[in-house]
Amino acid sequence: MARAETVEEKPAYRDSFRVRRCALVADGFYEWRRARGGNVPFYFRFSKPLFIAGIWDRWFEQGETIESCAVLTTTANALVAGVHDRMPVLIGVDDLDVWLSPSSPRNVVRELLEPSPPEYLRVFAADRAVNNPANDFPQLLGDYAEEADWFGRAHP
Repeated sequence: MARAETVEEKPAYRDSFRVRRCALVADGFYEWRRARGGNVPFYFRFSKPLFIAGIWDRWFEQGETIESCAVLTTTANALVAGVHDRMPVLIGVDDLDVWLSPSSPRNVVRELLEPSPPEYLRVFAADRAVNNPANDFPQLLGDYAEEADWFGRAHP
């Protein structure tokens, strides 16, 4: 993961941010809220088509090509802040060409690094089993029958 606030400054990410931006296909993301007895997972599902902003790089080591990708994170919006202080940078369909083009003006690309509006997400309590890659069942994506209750009300 790379912080959106410093991605242009850090030598490890600077060139990738300038010319190798990518978009990761997803329908949501997990975050964990710290709690006594262990962290509690939540699934933030997109309420509209969105992409997770990333940067990629390729290098060569001992005759082998290595490709990697880093997700960009930003400060949490009002909804995610109830669980975690960071969230992925989310790119809308209308901004995808701008994000992916190396020729896009930097100030325009920088504007895309802001937290997405809370109404772009729905939050669901998820099963703690999500933390084990051997697990693969629908409840890992959250309990769609019951959205997580924040601030005394469920979010649409």
